[in-house]
Amino acid sequence: MVDSEDVKLLNLISFAVSNGLREVDMFPNTLTSLNLQFTEVEASETCYAYIRYLYSLRDNDEALVALWALEKIYLDGWSYAKSKDAATSSPSPYTELLDNWTCPSFVNFVDSDLKYQVERLKGGTDKLNDIFSQICQHEISFFQQCLQ
Repeated sequence: MVDSEDVKLLNLISFAVSNGLREVDMFPNTLTSLNLQFTEVEASETCYAYIRYLYSLRDNDEALVALWALEKIYLDGWSYAKSKDAATSSPSPYTELLDNWTCPSFVNFVDSDLKYQVERLKGGTDKLNDIFSQICQHEISFFQQCLQ
């Protein structure tokens, strides 16, 4: 018999993958709407360090915590940006991005579904907190390099 919790997790991972693919398709349209052109660049050492960290995760539980951490960062960051955007009188050119990472299905995915799955994990709390912290640090480093 299939455990209903395993089915929930499978549905969650399926949503994450399909949503990631949808976002890959979204970016060319967003660039066009902002009158920007895609330029291929070599990934920086900051990006490579982040990728190496993700590949170093030992199992699905650690990967799940990492996914929740990075999605939580996006949700909170874009929610903050949307709140600031709402305080302005002119429409934002970033509406598609603001709406993508603050829509109800994404909020539910992060703050309910992913959080629930992470809370079910039986691994050591210190290790899970360390993964969350490491993802935060890699995200900070990534965005700091983007601002240079």
